[in-house]
Amino acid sequence: MSIAIAQKSDNLIFMKEMTVTEVARNFSAVIDAVEAGEEILVRRGKVVVARIQPAKTHVPNGAALIEALKKIPASEPAYDPAVKDVWDEVIAMRNDPINVPKDPWQE
Repeated sequence: MSIAIAQKSDNLIFMKEMTVTEVARNFSAVIDAVEAGEEILVRRGKVVVARIQPAKTHVPNGAALIEALKKIPASEPAYDPAVKDVWDEVIAMRNDPINVPKDPWQE
């Protein structure tokens, strides 16, 4: 497999570049290199048209949701005296039915 040019990317990692023809002729070797963790830029002429990189491991949505829910604290957030007036006002509106705004669609 002939790798045409090694070029610096913006994050200082050397990335291989190949033409579309080189990728097509050496596809199995390209996949082996990508599987080993390399990224390869694919050029058509002088224009980069694609980047072949290792796939991210798939995390099922349910597992991701469970992990996200585990990060949420089980208790209410700590009381912040800086927002005391607003918090007390919210609690008062919740407890006092007179201050609760009416639904305009019920009239």
